[in-house]
Amino acid sequence: LSTVTSWMRMEADEWGVSTRTAWILALGPLVVASLVGLTAAYRPLYRIFVNEDALVEWLQFAIVVALVPAGILVARRLRAQRQPALAAVFAVAAVGAVFIAGEEISWGQRILGWSTPDGLSELNEQGETNLHNIGNVLQVMNLVMFLTAVVAGLAPIVWRWGAGSRDGGLARWILVPPLFLATSFLFAASYRLFRYALMPEARYTVSRYGEVGELLLYGALLAFAVLLARRLDPRRHDRTA
Repeated sequence: LSTVTSWMRMEADEWGVSTRTAWILALGPLVVASLVGLTAAYRPLYRIFVNEDALVEWLQFAIVVALVPAGILVARRLRAQRQPALAAVFAVAAVGAVFIAGEEISWGQRILGWSTPDGLSELNEQGETNLHNIGNVLQVMNLVMFLTAVVAGLAPIVWRWGAGSRDGGLARWILVPPLFLATSFLFAASYRLFRYALMPEARYTVSRYGEVGELLLYGALLAFAVLLARRLDPRRHDRTA
């Protein structure tokens, strides 16, 4: 426990946040996920959180939309620091966020209420205007999110265990998320691993809880992007020079 506490202090200091904020970011999402899980005992309340177009899905949408400008800002600041390859990664990530946000709301169909084109309605399992319900697209997206969560969750733990300080290289900030976000990434990864290994055909209660895992994943990615943009702010370097 003392090692974890020491690591958290170091991480908070390196990322320019208070230790209290670091612990809130580490534990707060787990508390939220646990509280939503407890509502499964009362199905009407659980539906308010996890049903299609319910609270968790709209929070996901809002976070993913926020990821677009955050990713673009990080890409611009990396480009200004003559890091075109890393800038391209975040530009692609911003485009990916646009795609995920569009898919979350079936590209506006759920809001505007238009009919699904005939050809697409035959292919789409839910008869909606999106791609993730066609064939194996959803399985591929889930696998990509699982791998992202595993890498992002384990990287800061491995880094802290073996390397220590991030001082000395930009790549250490870009490739290794803060340790205090690892809990959210690993929660999302653990849920998906549980489904893969034990309950691939889970019913309503377990399958819909996956929305909570996605919410924590998106939230951690947004927090990472915001912290990176803050770290890369040229005005910050001017003040500390």
